[in-house]
Amino acid sequence: MQALRNSWKTGRPLKTEYSKVILRIKEQAILDWGIVSSKKKAKTPLMERLKNYYDQVMSLPDSPKKIARGAAIGIALDFLPVPGISIPLAYLLARLLRCSPIAAVATVIVFKLMVPVFFAFDLLVGKVLCGDMPPVDVTLSDIIILGPYLETIIAYGYPFLVGSLVNAALFSLAVYFLLLKLLERRRCQHRHKKKKLINAN
Repeated sequence: MQALRNSWKTGRPLKTEYSKVILRIKEQAILDWGIVSSKKKAKTPLMERLKNYYDQVMSLPDSPKKIARGAAIGIALDFLPVPGISIPLAYLLARLLRCSPIAAVATVIVFKLMVPVFFAFDLLVGKVLCGDMPPVDVTLSDIIILGPYLETIIAYGYPFLVGSLVNAALFSLAVYFLLLKLLERRRCQHRHKKKKLINAN
């Protein structure tokens, strides 16, 4: 009924008004999904997974910069709408950019639990930056296999895509510099301990 009133007031086609209503319902569903998923994940041994991940990454033999770059790639891919191919994509990108593929893949896997929350945050950030965008009515289901998935991404439009790109860039930079600092500090501590042992002997 509200869509009918809006169509009468604005002069826009009724189909466009209904599309906007459906898009808002889908957006709210994504936000609710992210909130509910985060509550469920809180009950799982997430801290234990993070601790194991941290120990694994910190003990990798690669240089700190390579490890940090790999982890940055992994966290960036978890914010982007590529859930089905993020793991092989992380490996390929890490190889291509000459950083740690283990760090990249491990980061994708560990933070995959948070993807619903990340996507909800993408949508929030995108809506803050872009505002409400008119819905895009595209039908791809009959053309390609991934049609329904692409239809959903396109329907959310620029806000979701912009939010995912912004978050991927910001969080990857944050992870890179934080992990780089932690790795360099740990390597420095190990060198200092080794030097003390040599001097003691």
